[in-house]
Amino acid sequence: MSVRTLSNGAHIFIRVENNNNTDEKKCSMFLIPDAADDTVARSDETILEAAFAVLRRARVNAVASHAPSYHRFVSAEETEQLRAALLRWYDQEQREMPWRTPCGTKAVEVLAREGPVEAVEGQRAYEVWISEIMLQQTQVATVIPYYRRWLAKWPTIHDLAAADGEDVHSVWSGLGYYSRARRLHEGAQLVVKKFNGILPRDPAVLEKEVPGVGPYTAGAITSIAYNVAAPLVDGNVIRVVSRLRAIAADPKSKKTIELHWALATELLDPKRPGHFNQALMDLGATVCTPVNPDCPQCPVKELCRANAESKAMKAIAKETFSGTPAPKIDPVTEDPCDMCPPLVDIEEAGVTRYPAKAKKKPPRVETCVVCVLEHCGDDEQPRFLLVKGPKEGLLANLWDFPNTIIASEEGATEVAPISYNVRKSHTNAWLATHAGVDLASQSGVKRMDVGSARHLFSHIRREMLVEHVILTGTLDLKGVVAKKDAEGEVPVIKPVKKRSGKVKAKTSVEDEPKSLRWVTEEEMVGENQAVPATLKKAFALISRIGKKASGRTSTTRRREPTDVKPRKRPRRHEEDDSSGYEDESEPTASPAVKGSVRITRSTSCLKQSTILGFFTKR
Repeated sequence: MSVRTLSNGAHIFIRVENNNNTDEKKCSMFLIPDAADDTVARSDETILEAAFAVLRRARVNAVASHAPSYHRFVSAEETEQLRAALLRWYDQEQREMPWRTPCGTKAVEVLAREGPVEAVEGQRAYEVWISEIMLQQTQVATVIPYYRRWLAKWPTIHDLAAADGEDVHSVWSGLGYYSRARRLHEGAQLVVKKFNGILPRDPAVLEKEVPGVGPYTAGAITSIAYNVAAPLVDGNVIRVVSRLRAIAADPKSKKTIELHWALATELLDPKRPGHFNQALMDLGATVCTPVNPDCPQCPVKELCRANAESKAMKAIAKETFSGTPAPKIDPVTEDPCDMCPPLVDIEEAGVTRYPAKAKKKPPRVETCVVCVLEHCGDDEQPRFLLVKGPKEGLLANLWDFPNTIIASEEGATEVAPISYNVRKSHTNAWLATHAGVDLASQSGVKRMDVGSARHLFSHIRREMLVEHVILTGTLDLKGVVAKKDAEGEVPVIKPVKKRSGKVKAKTSVEDEPKSLRWVTEEEMVGENQAVPATLKKAFALISRIGKKASGRTSTTRRREPTDVKPRKRPRRHEEDDSSGYEDESEPTASPAVKGSVRITRSTSCLKQSTILGFFTKR
């Protein structure tokens, strides 16, 4: 057991315990806080009096019920009381999470025993960084197993920096928002190269230099790992602070954001900033919840304006019911608050009024044509064509089916109908340009409109119109040059140069050279494959039709998306066979046998065996 003094003056206590049964060693390391303030936070009568005044003014003039100072803390004594009460509660009630113990990996044990203080703090910063990025828009229970797998595979930032990008996406698979994984990988490489593997201690430098790190993440890393007095503001903190100071303004407005950060800075405990920040977040997650907050168990309820307003509202209701005349209340002496909306009905006052619901911009609606292109060779498993996403954007560097955005509209509620022939023309052009597949010249082509699927991004609603195209026989690539990477696995398709030796100038992402890959179903949607939800939803349409057609199930077990809409009756065209697929083969090509389509989830290749399935029962 040992005690070390960190560079910021705080102390850490390190204890290593041996497990006699497993020969494992467990390391415990935590900050030694100063003696807790024994002052019990008492009910502040001025807060309750102010709440009565606000509600009574609102009954006379809803627009001028309070001044901007109502949202600030009254005195330094009040903030000290709040800090002490919250930290006492946190010391007893803090949630247990693997990233809150700096000995979560073997690497930390070694560093805690033998490494310099800077290395101990640097390792702690790495672990906090990983956890905070994973927790973005993801629940704690979901993150914990991913965090443990990540730290087991890359226990230090140097290990992550040396990792393969595909491996990073694979371990991340299932968490969504894959750009987070890419930025972690890029950030690790930058920190190793520029900062010798130690994340910067200055939150401003951390935010500026490391990809994917914003003000919140910078504050979390530096306060928790380095004990730097850096505030942070997330959804939980916004809810707690909004209720403490009765802020009913739009939380997304610039003035409100600035106010939340100012209050978080004012509240921050300078001696235990990391613990205090985590205490605020824990309070918002477990007690001060969005609905049904547990106010009686709140450690700072006596200092909360929202709680005071709730009490005042009940008292005023009693006065009104009993006919007791209301006391005269002086008007606001300052300019009224111009951020909060008018409190027209005081019965709306109370804890859950805060924070106000943010004004959400309606999502942009995109219509996307998706082609599930399948090639069935003579002696091979069926393979599907995937294209790697661009370096930037929503699905950066992820493998997906060939797709094209053909319509995009802000604030639309419905998608304008687009004919199947128009969609086919977009698919034909994309395949010819980027994959060298000219469907018009290929033999053994079958294609079918299999339905639609919807995918919601944070600010985009993508409507995917999915087509299944099946190629049989030899695949003839024209108009492109195929290269292979160093491992010989990923064909990179590039445009053929013109006679002048120049390549067409780029005008958009669509003009970039595409990285293509032909993969089997297992390689595409097997366990721990790093593919986006858009691919899984499109493939689910093919899978569902396959099960109905063949009566067979796939050996690859997975949960299917629920927001896909397979066609109930495949569209019949003049040249359709009984399968519902259009036969676009040349007249000399081998004719399809009617009623002979077998499409299974494990292989949807066309088989010439007479099965009367889904497509023949109309």
